[in-house]
Amino acid sequence: MKAEEVFKMLDDIAKGIAMTFGRNCETLIQDYSKPNHPVLSIYNGHVSGREVGSSLEITSNASRYIQGVQITDHLINCLAMRNNRKIKTTSFNFRGEGYYYCLGINYDFTILAETQVVLESMNMVGEELDIMVDQNYLSQILDSILIQIGIPVEEMKKENRLEVIRLLKAQNAFSFQKSVPYVAERLKLSRYTIYSYIKELNSEESSKK
Repeated sequence: MKAEEVFKMLDDIAKGIAMTFGRNCETLIQDYSKPNHPVLSIYNGHVSGREVGSSLEITSNASRYIQGVQITDHLINCLAMRNNRKIKTTSFNFRGEGYYYCLGINYDFTILAETQVVLESMNMVGEELDIMVDQNYLSQILDSILIQIGIPVEEMKKENRLEVIRLLKAQNAFSFQKSVPYVAERLKLSRYTIYSYIKELNSEESSKK
């Protein structure tokens, strides 16, 4: 198939997927033969804020990025957090003579995730419910702080992680149940390290008094 025929086929597929799954599903075709991977066509671009010609990747400015499953060299699945939105993204690469296209499917499942929390909480009682509610609040606080910091967790240095802990302390986030294990998991640190950071910050605060 010629490049024009492949593009037309992928564009039809992208449009059909976007129509099937609705406004929360962004689909697009990118030109991977060019360094900046410009968008050639896009549907429901409000999901990522992109339009035709944009070179912004779904992972750009992501407060959290989780590489999921790379099934083959042509199929990659992952999760990106952008502007407090949870976006599941899958990319299909198509390479041939005279073309190298990527068909991207980005689904904003934020509402579904929030609904899941509500449904789970309806089935919980007592302490189990309290922990679930606390972790939901904690998740919202931490997501907001990570956006404010603007550095992916994997690229953070000690000073960046300390600043996250400092901001969490300022919002009394560690008063929530099971907060330290949750924060440790999100920041990819041990619980001991989190406690050490809290102790370090407490010492700094005491010395300033």
